[in-house]
Amino acid sequence: MLIRIDASVANDADAHQWLDRILYKVEDGWHVWDTEIEPEPSEIETTSWVLERAGQGEWVRELFAASVQ
Repeated sequence: MLIRIDASVANDADAHQWLDRILYKVEDGWHVWDTEIEPEPSEIETTSWVLERAGQGEWVRELFAASVQ
């Protein structure tokens, strides 16, 4: 499954736990995080999902960077 995450959802604190659950599936190889279309990488990296969550945000940033390469 191809996953696309909108920056507005990544800024919704109520969605963070659900986005994390999706990324666990990406990390396990079940899904692919599509980073070639909107939002731009800088948009995701500046969302509350990344910036306001301490170590969990770093995990999101690292997985995002790996999927862009």
